[in-house]
Amino acid sequence: MNDVSEEQRKMMEEHGIRSETKVIYWYKEHSYEKLQHALDYAALESRRTPSKIRSG
Repeated sequence: MNDVSEEQRKMMEEHGIRSETKVIYWYKEHSYEKLQHALDYAALESRRTPSKIRSG
């Protein structure tokens, strides 16, 4: 809650308002809410595209 002022934090507490941090996983230009989805896509793409690292 770095972007919340002290006054706003107090008002949140007073009204029972809470916040959460949402984790986003990035693979290249794609974003995923679930890590497994990012891993699955990365694995799929690596099977489709020969890698310079794997080929030598």
